[in-house]
Amino acid sequence: MPGTFLAESMDSSGRIAVEDGYSLGDTMTNRAFQWMKKLGHAATLLFCAYWLIATSAPNVPARDCFTGIGAKDTLRVVLGGPDSSQTPQVPSCQGLDGLVNDAALTFTLSQGPRSESAGCYGYETQSIVGTSDVTLAAAGPSSVWSNALTTVDGAFSSSRSSGCRGTWSIILEPDFELGSDQKVSPLDASSAERWTVVRSMDVAQAQFCDGVFSQTGNLQCQDRFLVQSITAVTP
Repeated sequence: MPGTFLAESMDSSGRIAVEDGYSLGDTMTNRAFQWMKKLGHAATLLFCAYWLIATSAPNVPARDCFTGIGAKDTLRVVLGGPDSSQTPQVPSCQGLDGLVNDAALTFTLSQGPRSESAGCYGYETQSIVGTSDVTLAAAGPSSVWSNALTTVDGAFSSSRSSGCRGTWSIILEPDFELGSDQKVSPLDASSAERWTVVRSMDVAQAQFCDGVFSQTGNLQCQDRFLVQSITAVTP
C-alpha cells in the first residue's frame, strides 16, 4: 500500500524480524507537529509583544494647525461655485438648505479641550447663520477630520414639505494637505490658497422634497463648494 514500508531487524537469536514501518512515520509526524506548535507559539508571542508596544505608546495630542483667529471667534464664509476638480459621487442637494453659490455662512467657533489624535486642533461650531431649515447637533470636536477647521452635524427638515427631512453635516477645511509643522489662517482663503465647504445630506424620502430629486426613497446628496473668502466678524 502507498506510504507503507517494511524494516528488517535482527533479534537476539539471530533471526530476521520484519517490522511495520508505520511507527517510524508516526514519529516523524509527531516531530513535525511539535515544531509547528513551537513556531505557532513563537508567532503568538511576537504578536503580543507588538500589541503591547503599540497600545502602550503615548497618545499624541492634536496639533496646532490654524493661526490668525482666536480660541473663540466668528467667521463669515462666502461660498463660491462647485469644485470642478472633483467628480461628484452623489447628486447635488440643489440648495435645499440654502447653500448655493454666493451664499454667506456665519460660523461662531470655539476651541474645546484638545483631543488626542493625529489631526489638527480644530474648533467646535456653536452656531451657523445662513442655512435654511437646519438644526445643529450639540457642538463637538473636529478631530475626526485631520485638516478640518470645524465639522458640524445636524438635522434638516424642510419648512415647505414635512416629509422632506434627513441628517445634515458640513466640513470647513483647507483644500490641501497640511505638513506636520504647517499652520494656515482661514482668513487667507483665496483662489491661491483654496478652502472648501463640503455639505452632505441623507434624505429619508426624496420624493417629498418638492420635486427637487427624481429619485424616490432614501437619497444621499452632497455639494463641495470652493470658498470665495473668509473674514472675521467684529462683535
